[in-house]
Amino acid sequence: QSYKYSSVTGYSSSLSRTVTIKQQEILPSADNTISKLEIEGYQLEPAFSSDVTSYKIYLPKDTSKLNITAVASNSKSKIGTIDGNVKPGWNEIQIVCTAENKATRTYTIQAYVEEEPTLFYSVGEQKLGVVKNLDKVVAIEGYEPEDLVVGEDNLTVYSNGVFDLLYVENEEGIKDFYIYDRKTNSLGGIYNPLTLGGHTFLETTFNSEDFNDLNENFHLDDIALGERTLKGWSYNDENLSEFKLLYLINEKGETGLYRYDIKEDTIQRYAEPAEQAQEVDLLPYIFMSTAIAGIFTLFWAIIVIAKKDRKARN
Repeated sequence: QSYKYSSVTGYSSSLSRTVTIKQQEILPSADNTISKLEIEGYQLEPAFSSDVTSYKIYLPKDTSKLNITAVASNSKSKIGTIDGNVKPGWNEIQIVCTAENKATRTYTIQAYVEEEPTLFYSVGEQKLGVVKNLDKVVAIEGYEPEDLVVGEDNLTVYSNGVFDLLYVENEEGIKDFYIYDRKTNSLGGIYNPLTLGGHTFLETTFNSEDFNDLNENFHLDDIALGERTLKGWSYNDENLSEFKLLYLINEKGETGLYRYDIKEDTIQRYAEPAEQAQEVDLLPYIFMSTAIAGIFTLFWAIIVIAKKDRKARN
């Protein structure tokens, strides 16, 4: 563009000058970042930052759709269509931001919708399903995860070298660690250490029919131990009401019966008394033996007398 200036003061005659200004070319913006990324009701991991493009999020069962908000940093950039539909298991959600100059940047969210268990164990009347995703499980101190192949199934157990634990959920969706027996591929009781008499034990389930021989002196009972209640046995004799019989796992992983003194807080292994030999009344046998001996003596005496009588006649 040209501009003409005239009437410059200080001169008697007019002066003119032409000035040329070059206009700089303005390039399209290359900003393809996002300034805001939110999912209604949930928190991204890690927390959102415009220069971080990968995230995870964990969602409860039955989640089918997410309400996702994404805002471009530059008003001339555009956010592509976002598909917030999800299904059980892992889902990948992509948010594409296209800059004014057509350069793109993709933000990715790995969204896990909790799955229903497909592998189940029975503990008593409970049906327990193995939790599939263990990303958010906090291991018990001293226990490390270990992968096992059991038949056609893959399991992750948590082991401390003595006990194996399996993370399962009950039919109400409550999750917890249960004692796992890799030899029999079965579950025992919930992992909830119990201190009795200065020793640590684990509760385990049992079939009461396997202990029918205890019925003569005991009866099945709910044993209150502080805030916990265990299934065990009480003595039929009321004088022994402070002693209880429990089926427990000790610190070595050995399972057995223990007699616990509630009053003294002492515990010891329980051994059933050997079956006492049946007492036999020997008196009738003594009388019978004496009678037989007497008869034999009398018979022998008669023979001797008869012989002497025959000799005398001869």
